[in-house]
Amino acid sequence: MTELGRTIERVLVALDASTESHAALAAAANLAARLHVQLVGLFIEDAKLFDIAQLSMVRQVSFTGEPSPAPDVESIERSLRAQAGVMRRTLETVAQSHHLSWSFQTARGRASAEILASASHSDLVILGKTTPSVTRRGSLGATARVVAERPRGAILFSDPRLQRVLGEGGAIVVVFDGSANAPRALALAADLAQAGSGELIILTPAKDEHDAQRLHDEAGASLSGRPLRVYHRICTGAGCTALVNATLSHQGNLLVIGAGSPVLGAESLADLLERLHSPVLVVDQA
Repeated sequence: MTELGRTIERVLVALDASTESHAALAAAANLAARLHVQLVGLFIEDAKLFDIAQLSMVRQVSFTGEPSPAPDVESIERSLRAQAGVMRRTLETVAQSHHLSWSFQTARGRASAEILASASHSDLVILGKTTPSVTRRGSLGATARVVAERPRGAILFSDPRLQRVLGEGGAIVVVFDGSANAPRALALAADLAQAGSGELIILTPAKDEHDAQRLHDEAGASLSGRPLRVYHRICTGAGCTALVNATLSHQGNLLVIGAGSPVLGAESLADLLERLHSPVLVVDQA
């Protein structure tokens, strides 16, 4: 059990050799340290690499135009073992610097499938949401997009474009809309706020004054006894623009939202992740 509540006992971070993965690890370690929980690293061996190696027509071509043998399964496995070794040592160093209990595991398969499977037995999963782009600072990565289409458990999409540590220098913003995932989203947001600045902003998409009071009372009852500075705000409008504006106007450094939230309207979680340049925690306990 954590010192803060009953919601998070370990944080799992999806790893590969990319810069975005290292940024996600840094965010995960900082968060695990604040929550006083275990840090788990998951290195995913992408099954697509082995599919490519088994295609007989695949060949590598050098800059001189000379063909060279296609990568074989053994060389790919050696390369992945080497990468996994590097990431394991990196995880160990980062965990030790934060005085964290840690573990490391590997899995082979589609990255999105392995992350979603891990989410079923982890309290919180973190992965980088962006991928390098030659035309922009970063865009939503393919793996993050697939995971966002069918989230499971609690998945935090980190954003390496922000240098702020989760929970520092800003409030946690949570959407509390009365939907099935709203109570879990509120509990996680409260834990994160309590581990950080202590400031929690609750966005309620109230249809009328009576609905606003009902949601206000429900949230207040759930947070009873929490040492938090809680502010209730009405989220005017729906869709990504309303959520982006609300997060920015309240200087939130993390948005927590339940999957299937009616506040998104006709837009998707992927749309929100693309447009909001802040970490987003998506909760789906259905």
